[in-house]
Amino acid sequence: MKKYLFLLLCFTVVFQACKDDEAVPTPTNLLNYDGDNFSAPALDAGIYEAAARFTTTEVAEFEGEQLTAVDVYFVSVPVSPRIKVYAQGSGDTPGDLLYDANITSEARTDSWVRHTLSTPIDIPTEGLWIAVRIDHPETFGSVGCDQGGANANGDLMFVNGDNIWTTLRDFTNGATDINWNIRGVVGE
Repeated sequence: MKKYLFLLLCFTVVFQACKDDEAVPTPTNLLNYDGDNFSAPALDAGIYEAAARFTTTEVAEFEGEQLTAVDVYFVSVPVSPRIKVYAQGSGDTPGDLLYDANITSEARTDSWVRHTLSTPIDIPTEGLWIAVRIDHPETFGSVGCDQGGANANGDLMFVNGDNIWTTLRDFTNGATDINWNIRGVVGE
């Protein structure tokens, strides 16, 4: 009898292990520059966008596929966070806004948040920007970052008060050298 119970248990374990798991992002279906979350740069009160720009080179392997979700790590939740996706623009400025969604109800402290796009976006061959708009009522860190060093396209930010796009490195005069914890999830 013990032998049959053991065989039944083994069969159950094998059967459960063979089930289809939910797709977990891997380096083969992610657009990202960041490593594991380390911290979040403290930004003064104001409205910002933290962004990562993916150029023609970075998106080439995803031709014919779609951006289906965006992952972002929040250390602290800002006021009314939004996911924004832009077309590639010119120079250090993004192009047309392709997607914009409020993710306040999804955001959690000290957590990765996955926002599934209501309408997937065809990956443009010229590249795209993935951003998180944040509103800080006071100085604190919200969007997570890795330990750095920064990729030239991994620490971009829009400073609403200055109305400019810059890098966090330039904004802090080189004092902060990181990549934002922002990732694009690609599917077919």
